[in-house]
Amino acid sequence: MRDAFGGVFMVQLLLVFIIIYVGFISISLNYSRAFRIKNYVIDYIEEVELSDIKNTDLSDNISLQTKSYGYVNESLCDRYDIDDSSTCVNGIYIKRSDKKNLYGVDHYYYTVYVPVVYNMGFLGSLLSLTNGSVKDPSIPDGTWYIGGETRVIVRN
Repeated sequence: MRDAFGGVFMVQLLLVFIIIYVGFISISLNYSRAFRIKNYVIDYIEEVELSDIKNTDLSDNISLQTKSYGYVNESLCDRYDIDDSSTCVNGIYIKRSDKKNLYGVDHYYYTVYVPVVYNMGFLGSLLSLTNGSVKDPSIPDGTWYIGGETRVIVRN
């Protein structure tokens, strides 16, 4: 009888380690997907030297790219303060810095924030590895932000 209980304990221990392993693999996949999307958005903005943040081509290209990666977080756009110098597409927040006019030429850059949403259920609550709820209580637990900036864009 003692061997039967020992076998059950070992199976439970094995299942716990498998659940933890799969959870961390899913977090790393979401994290790498968010980095790939951030890099794509930054590269696109630098390539077209975007001057209008409300450009529909930007929204269309980001939407197509995020759908091809299987990344859609449209519900997070309701939580941002959108103004003339910022936009949100599929949860990706893009903000333009203030223009600086040096020698008659405008200089500015863009900052891109891509949310990484993970939800590991009980383990996520237990670890509370989030910085989203500290900044804004309306952002769900399990939200990290990956941010990056474009190089300086110069416009005449």
